[in-house]
Amino acid sequence: MYRKEPLLNEVSTWIGRVLIASRFLMVTFLAFLLLGPMIRTFSREVEKPIIILAVDDSKSIINSKDSLTRKEQIKSDFEKLYNELKTDYDVRQFSFGDHVAEKIEFQFQDRLTNFTQFYNYLDVQFTNRNVGAVVMATDGLFNEGTNPVYGPARIKVPIYPIALGDSTVRKDLLIARVNHNKIAFLGNSFPLEIIIDAKQAAGSRSNLTIEEDSIVVYNRAIEISGSNFHATVPAILDAKSKGIHHYKVKLSSIEGEVTLINNQYDLFVEVIEQKQKVLVLFAAPHPDLAVLRQTLESNLNYEISILKADEFTGRLGDYNLLVLHNIPSSTGNETALRVRGPAPLELVRSAAPASWQRQKVDSQGSSWPQTDWAGYSTLTTLATPPGNGAIHLITPIEGDAAKGRQLAFDRTRGGSCVACHVMGKDTPPQPGNVGPDLSLVGATRSDEWLFNYVYDPRTFNPGSIMPPWGAHRLFNIVEIRDIVAFLKTLKVLHTFGDAQENPDLRTPPKETRDNLDPTENPAMFALDRGKELFVRASAQGKSCASCHAAPESTMKSW
Repeated sequence: MYRKEPLLNEVSTWIGRVLIASRFLMVTFLAFLLLGPMIRTFSREVEKPIIILAVDDSKSIINSKDSLTRKEQIKSDFEKLYNELKTDYDVRQFSFGDHVAEKIEFQFQDRLTNFTQFYNYLDVQFTNRNVGAVVMATDGLFNEGTNPVYGPARIKVPIYPIALGDSTVRKDLLIARVNHNKIAFLGNSFPLEIIIDAKQAAGSRSNLTIEEDSIVVYNRAIEISGSNFHATVPAILDAKSKGIHHYKVKLSSIEGEVTLINNQYDLFVEVIEQKQKVLVLFAAPHPDLAVLRQTLESNLNYEISILKADEFTGRLGDYNLLVLHNIPSSTGNETALRVRGPAPLELVRSAAPASWQRQKVDSQGSSWPQTDWAGYSTLTTLATPPGNGAIHLITPIEGDAAKGRQLAFDRTRGGSCVACHVMGKDTPPQPGNVGPDLSLVGATRSDEWLFNYVYDPRTFNPGSIMPPWGAHRLFNIVEIRDIVAFLKTLKVLHTFGDAQENPDLRTPPKETRDNLDPTENPAMFALDRGKELFVRASAQGKSCASCHAAPESTMKSW
């Protein structure tokens, strides 16, 4: 090819040969690549076997008179074991009880021992890893989850238990558990079933009491008839007032008892007023109405309202049962009963939270009027104080996920969850983003955590702006269990097909209506009435104008 090129006649022969060789090599290399060769590479990485050291951090481990000595001994022995293994193995340390911690805490303060939670954690973290063994120090006692003998489901690894505690049977009286309902209805009685065990205490006598606010509401003597005593004691309590009631079940101590910690059991029961509201509407008086009233009022769980149809001004949705007597009628006066839909949610600004601006101090140093409002009904005095800690529940929490979804999306019950959260693939239009996206919350949080956060988020975050739905009685315990069941189904990240549905991206709507036009804003018809109420003094001599004088100018920027 190159030998016939006139321009190369003056070029040295060796250069032409180099060009020919280069062309040959390039074409050969391209042809080789067209054959699609497979190139293999081998690499080797040496990974030390993983040894998992775990310690049961529950109170029962040091439940003895020499608890401090035992605690120090366990700590010393495990530190020695860790130092011996860390040279040849990748040693991971964990403590478990009512939670799993990625370190050995040696506190022994947990009230629960949940082996299932620990095993599930190992399954998630160490599946397909080079785990050589699990060394677990525990007394084998558990009060939540399944039996520890079943072990992790996906990690096929030997477990080497280190038995802690004392196997000597000592004199002890204890409340093994108390079976009870979490909810009772106002005015009814509810049962408790108290399981009592006693070891090496034959012939002893104890007194069983149930207290509420230091007041004894139940009392019974217990005669211990054998060295391996077991008894089930039934008790009936009355639900006399609404709210969450804290009961303490106690057994008086016996002489020579090894410990008194297990002689008391705390339980919580919520008393709710769950009357079914029945509305009877009639077109004209009739003898049947008296029969209906007499029949329904014989059941204390029914609350009856009997009204003439054209006089009813309430909401039909507030009632559990609607009875229409001779309706529709020839008079047609019941047209007012048409169900009104909820008011549409209109966004007048961005759904993102905006910081509040406090009133600025003027040049004279004055700010808001300083007044003692302690005797007034304000949001501060209406707010309930946060609870005394998380409510411990039997898990998994069972509920109706479909009902929970309906409650979470219902904008008529305090604003609905989607006013602040994105909640999975079924999220209704126009969700908010004041709170975090909950699309994955079912895969990351426990049942008990979800329940307590919905009931009163201040348990975990004292500064939370989320309403305490349970503490403020916006939802009862049954409804919160349903909401938790729904939250547990949220395990897939939600993606928005339309940017206008995404609260982080949507364009803030623009209001074009005239707020001062009575045809657009019916409130303008009450303008004069509003001015009158603004300056009207209350029984304490205060009015809106006491703090907000000249609102036409001072509130103009609002």
